[in-house]
Order: sequence, then structure tokens, then C-alpha cells
Amino acid sequence: MKNLRQKYPFSIHSVLILARKELLSCFISPLAYIFMIIFLLLAGLVTFGESPFGNFLGNNMASLTYSLFSFFPWLFLVLIPPISMRMWSEEQKSGSIELLLTMPISVTEAVIGKFIASWLIVTVSILLTFPLIITVNYLGNPDNVLVFSGYVSSILLAGSYVAIGSITSALCKNQIISFIFTLIICLFLLLIGHPALNNLFSSWTPVWIANMLSDLSLFPHFSYIQKGSFEVEDITYFLSIIIFGIVSSRIIIKTRYRGKNNDSSFRRLETNSPLTAIVSILAILVVLININFLIGRIFTLPIDITTDRLYSFSQGTKNILKNLKHPVTIRFYRSYSENSLPVQLLAYAERIEDLLRAYSNHAEGKIILEYYDPVPESSAEESAVMDGIQTNTLPTGEKCYFGLTISYMNRNSTIAFLSPANEKVIEYDITRSIYDLTHPEKPVVGVISSLPVMGGITGMIPSRFTQSPPWIFLQELQEMFDVRSLPYNLSGIDDKINILLVIHPVGLPSQTEFAIDQFLLKGGSLMIFLDPYCIVKTAVTQIDPLSQSPVLPDSSNLPRLLNAWGMDFSQDQEVVISPENAYRQIGDPSAKVHPGVLNILPGTMAKSDIITAGLNSLNLIFCGGFNKYNDVKSESIITSTALFFTSPYANFCNNFNYYLTPEELTIDFKPLNHPINLGLYLTGFFNSAFPEGISSDTTRNSIKKSTKQGNVILVGDADMLFNNFCVTESKSGGKTVLSVLNGNIDFVLNSVDFLSGDTDIMSIRSRSSIERKFTRLEELYNQTARIYQDKLSTLQKKLVDAESSVSKIQGTDNSKNISQLTSDELQALQKFRKEARKARTELHSIRKELRTKLDRTKTSIIFFDVALIPILLGILGITVAIVRRRKHKKNLIMLNIR
Repeated sequence: MKNLRQKYPFSIHSVLILARKELLSCFISPLAYIFMIIFLLLAGLVTFGESPFGNFLGNNMASLTYSLFSFFPWLFLVLIPPISMRMWSEEQKSGSIELLLTMPISVTEAVIGKFIASWLIVTVSILLTFPLIITVNYLGNPDNVLVFSGYVSSILLAGSYVAIGSITSALCKNQIISFIFTLIICLFLLLIGHPALNNLFSSWTPVWIANMLSDLSLFPHFSYIQKGSFEVEDITYFLSIIIFGIVSSRIIIKTRYRGKNNDSSFRRLETNSPLTAIVSILAILVVLININFLIGRIFTLPIDITTDRLYSFSQGTKNILKNLKHPVTIRFYRSYSENSLPVQLLAYAERIEDLLRAYSNHAEGKIILEYYDPVPESSAEESAVMDGIQTNTLPTGEKCYFGLTISYMNRNSTIAFLSPANEKVIEYDITRSIYDLTHPEKPVVGVISSLPVMGGITGMIPSRFTQSPPWIFLQELQEMFDVRSLPYNLSGIDDKINILLVIHPVGLPSQTEFAIDQFLLKGGSLMIFLDPYCIVKTAVTQIDPLSQSPVLPDSSNLPRLLNAWGMDFSQDQEVVISPENAYRQIGDPSAKVHPGVLNILPGTMAKSDIITAGLNSLNLIFCGGFNKYNDVKSESIITSTALFFTSPYANFCNNFNYYLTPEELTIDFKPLNHPINLGLYLTGFFNSAFPEGISSDTTRNSIKKSTKQGNVILVGDADMLFNNFCVTESKSGGKTVLSVLNGNIDFVLNSVDFLSGDTDIMSIRSRSSIERKFTRLEELYNQTARIYQDKLSTLQKKLVDAESSVSKIQGTDNSKNISQLTSDELQALQKFRKEARKARTELHSIRKELRTKLDRTKTSIIFFDVALIPILLGILGITVAIVRRRKHKKNLIMLNIR
């Protein structure tokens, strides 16, 4: 056994025995209990305290990321050094280290055993915050993977602190000096990577120096793992510090106590000098830094472990970043020095930073990130103003900036304010900006329409001809695209056309339908507005004064094309009616509503689609619906997505007429009990609707199947594009001011913008939001309030009645004096005043009781999370002390007996 022991000087068994001994020595003394109690109390106080990042209940966020884990690096600074300083300093001061080193264990085993014991004490303390996990799951719906990653990052950070403390404890016999050194080193490693200081370093030093300091810092690596988006390098970093701490402590102890240990590996280093030890430690440090550098270069892509894949890109974004030919610069403006920002905005700002870091990683050096803190009267603020970043005023009166500018070559694109409301489309916005900058040519939009959307000459008498402008939605499109009007009868569509708008195609010639079909099969993008009852036709059609026949609404459909795509549309005058989706005028709930005039709200829109993300409402007038065409035999590979739809309480009305009243429309109404699709997005590889062509020439040259992926957006209403249904006009200072009524125009702009991108842009879907709220907490408050609601209502009525009776007796203006009242009136007055006072007192009492009960609920939560475990630990510590004292007395008695 002795030979084996010398050949294999390291034993896990010996390490565990020593770690167990260290743990027992801590737990039989008050030290471990005091440390844990103080740690848990401080953690609870900062979590529930009224700080910007704490205020666990007040911030209403079902997450521990900002209320608990963000404080751990600073709590560890004052709580871990007292644990680590006694690892070797106490042994050296008391001289027991020489006794330890003569035992049959190696220095390596001793160092690792002591390290594990100290790390376990801190780890157990961290895990004892588990009541917060129970609370956050009870009150809301957190991402528990993020909670897990927060604990993992905290335990790794604690291990790094303990490893650094092990080195200083091995160097210093004085525990206080070891404590101070550990505190200073850990604080330095934290601060050099803090975003605010890192930005300051970037302004003073070259970027590579600031980046190097950030890579050496504890803070960013802890932050990345904590948020669930990290690289292999982040894990390696903490393991490297732990290994460095253990190996360095081993070298220091061996050098300082040469010849005091009996294992062969120790004796081989008896001639080691302090200089050799220093060189060895530096060599290990260089090796570990190089290992981290290599791992960082080999494993460059971040790992996203969040449930909602918050930090994962769509494949389209990855492809666009991979194909960048020249560097793209992103200037991110954030008021880092402004601490008054709401915690939700601060959390969102950090998510944006993480997202930008992911862009940089995926672009493999083609994206350069620049961070700016636009403090007042600084060059950063001047740069923000030049880039068009929006200024926001906080409740404190201070200005803040939160936006970014993307630069490529000599072109810029700015997101003036990064609103949390747009978090779902932030990846699309940034990637689309990069794509547009790298593809500066304007996409060409062709328009085929039976309605005068392009404007033109109006009037029947030449002397009264007027030039009408394009419709508002088209004017907006012309700002972004090269919009061209196409004839109604055409044999082919120019290859320069990227997107084709087909609006209310009444009586469209077969030749034009065939041209549209071939355009799609070549990989073109279509947006088609059909309508079963186009009421706008009556408003825009020029009436011949000599004609006696009125202009009636008409309908449009493209059955041959739709059937080839596996779809079917409403027949002539077959209008969708939905009482639940009917438009209601704001501020006038009593006004009659028409079930054929629909107001589509976000609840009946696709939640995960870029096109509808951010839209508040859509108004459709006498629209039609789409169904899947079951009789079609198609080998097309088409994916359909419902963009917006009705509630299940809807149906079709055949032979619809505008003059039918809402009551007449709903007399025999029976809901379908399933939604009706009003807008669809089709994508994939289509088959031709004209496999035989339309003539012998076209048959030979026509395409039968898609050569590229095609895209189609179908909308069941053309009236929604008309100015009067999108905006209102008013005069101000002699100018016409337009006010938006709904999201109709934004929907068209979003759709055309989406279709104008290549397949990579179209593959990007909206992101999930990380923000999760305390739904249960609000339910508890509402439930408690409902208990008292009846009492409050009754007392409030009594008070109103009593005050009304007093007013009747005294007069509404208190015109009657007491002397003018009769004895009966005086008695009644005193009675009603007494009732009013009693009602007020009871109301005050009930409201106070309500507040007390709500506060009691909050106090119970705080007690469970903050005080329960420390109290139990205190009881356990006292119990251990009593048992140990009794055992000690018993041993003394036994010795005396002997």
C-alpha cells in the first residue's frame, strides 16, 4: 500500500475526508451558521428592498435575474472573504499547518479538500434561497431554466471568489490582510468588466485593450451564464480561475513549508525557491489564458438555454450575417449613468446588449459594436443627436437615450428609440436594416387595380378636370419603394418587378391571370386584395350625369389561381359577419354596431408573425373569408399561415345588401364555432393554375412548377385601403393634418416590406418576450378586494343617502340656518348626520382592513422568503451547540469517574 501511495500520491478519498473534517469544524462552531444567516438576510433584504433592481414584488417581474442574482457578486465581496481567509491563515498562525502536512496526505489533497469545504458552505447558503423559487413559481410563470442558470452562475462565481481567497490565505498569516487582499482582487476583477467602466475604458484606450479587460473580468462571464446565453469560454473561465487558485495555493504552501510533508512529490520540490514558485504561477496563468483564448476561438457561437430561445437567431439572420462582404458598425446609445430608468427598461436594455453581442459573434468579425453613454454636453450626446437618436425625458426631468444606428459604407439606418413594445420584432428590425444597407437599390412594386389607387384625372366635364393624388397607403409605399402602375391587360410581367399588388381584380383578363401565375412560379411575391362587396366602388366611380342607373358595389375573385393554391374565397355578395368583432365607436358604447364592419384586434391576429406584430387594430368593411379548397389535387408544397381572422362567433351572409339593418342581418344568425380566415400568408413551391397554358405559344414557354420559392399574401377586403377607412383629415394652420384611425396602412407597409426581402428576411419570425409578470399576485389582490366589495358598496350607498337627506333638510346650498328648522327637521338632521358619520367611520375601517389584509399577504411572502430559513438555521445552530455542550460535559464526567 505504501508503494502504491507513493506512486499515486493523489486520493479522492483523502480529499473527501479532509473536506468532511473542515465542514464539521465549521458546523460545530457558530461560524457557518452566522455566515449563512447573514447571507440569507442580506439576500432577502436586497431582493425585497426599494432599490431600482430589487423591489421583488413592486417590479412585478416573475424572475430572479434582477432582484436576486444581480446582487450576488456584490454580496459575495463581503461574505466570502471571511470564509476563505481562515483556510490557511489560521493554520499558519496557530502552527497547525505543520501538523497537517505531516499527516499521510499530499498538499494537493489538503488544498482541494479545504477549497471544497469552503465552496460547499457558500453553495449551501446560495441554495438555501430556494423559498424564492417556490414564491416566484407560485406568483407567476417564470422561465425556470433561467432560474437554474442563475444558480449555476452564482455557484461558479462563488467558487472563483473562494479560489482567489485560497491564494491570499496561503500567502498571508494574518486573516485580516487575507480578507482585504481577497476583497480588492475580486472587486477589481468585477469592475474592469462592468459595462459602465468598460465603456469608459473604450474612450480612453484602444478597443482591443478594453475588450481584453472585459474578457479577464468576472462580471460579463457571470452575467452571460446567468441570463441563459453563454459560450463555452464562460464556463472555462470560471473553471480556470478555480484551477489557478488550487494550483497556486499548492505551490505557495509547498514553497513556504519545504520538507514538512512526507510525500515524494513534495520532497522533490524541497530546493524550490520563491522565485521558482512565482515563475511557476505565472507560467500556469499564461497557459490558462491561452487555453481560454483558444476555446474562445474554437467555440465562438453562444449557447442559448432559455425556454423561449430568446438569444437564438432565425436561420435567415445567420445567412445574412454570413454573407456580409464589408464590416458593419452598430453604434448603441444607452444612458448607462442614468439610474432613474425603470427596471423593466433596464432589463430590456441588457437584453438588447446581449442580442447585439450575438450579432457580433455570428458575423465573425464583420460587425463592429460601439457603445456610447450620451451624458449631457458630451461628444457621445453630440453623436447621438447627429445619428437621430430620440431624446426621452424621465420623471426626474433628466434626459436619456436608448437607440442604435447601423452604418455600412457611407449609409446609415437608425432605430431612434428601442421600445420594449417592439421586442418581438427587434431581430427583424435590426437584420432588415443591415439587409437594406447592404442592398441599397429600391425594390420595385407593380400595381394592378380596378380602383383608382394611383390617383389620376377626375371629373366628367373637361373644364372641371382635377388631378387627384394617389391614395394615402400608396403615397406611403412610394416613400419606400419604386411603385409602378401596370395595365389591366398584359401578357407578361417585367422581371424588374419584385412585388406585385393586385387590388380588387374585377373581370381580370385570363391573359393577365396567366402573367400573374408565371410571375409567382418564377419566385415572385404577390399581395392580393379581393372583395365580395366593394362599397368603395360607389364612392370612387365617376358617374355620368346623363345616366340614370346608380353605381352598385361589385365583387372580385380569382378562383382559378386560388384553387391551384388550395384556397377558396367568398362568392359574390357573400360577406363575413361577426357581432363579436364588430367595430364599436370609442366613447359611445350605446351606438349601434354593424356586424359586417369588423374591427380586428391583436387577439385575433397571428402572434408570431412579423407582418402583424405591433398592429393595434385592422378595420375591414364587408369583407370575405378564405377556406381550404378540398377538391384540389395538387402536388404543391405550400405552407399557409392565418394572419388575421374572426372569433368563432362568425358566419357568412349570402346575398348581402348594404341596406340591410344589423337586426335583419342577425335574425337567423348561427355561428360557425370556428374562426374565419380574413388574411393569409402562403409560401412554398406552387404548381401552375394554367398547366395547358392559354394558347399554343404560351403552352410551349410556360412554367409548370415553381423554380423558386414564391410568396402570396391574400386579403379578403379591398375597402380597407380607401383613405376614409384609414385616416381622418383636419386643418391646422392652413395645412392638412392626417390622423391614423387604425393599422390598415401599417399592415400594407409591413406586408410589402416583408415581401420585398429575400427568403432569408422572410424566414425571420417574431421573438418571444422575456418579460413575465406576477399573475397570481394580482389575482390575490383582486380576490381580497372582491371579498370587501359588497360591504364597501353598501356603506357607500348609505353614506350617499345620508348626505342626500342632510342636503334636502338644509338645502343644497346650506341656505337654512339651524334656527330656521323645526324640531322634527332638527331630529331628522341629527339622525342623518349620525348615520353619515357612522357610514364614514365604517368605510374607513373597511378600507383600512382591506389594506391590512393585502399588506398581511405581502408580509407573509416576505417572511417566508427572508426570515423562515434564517430562523430555522438559528434553531439548528442553537440545538447543535446545546447537544455539543452536553456531550462535552458527559465526557468530562466520564474522565473524572476514571
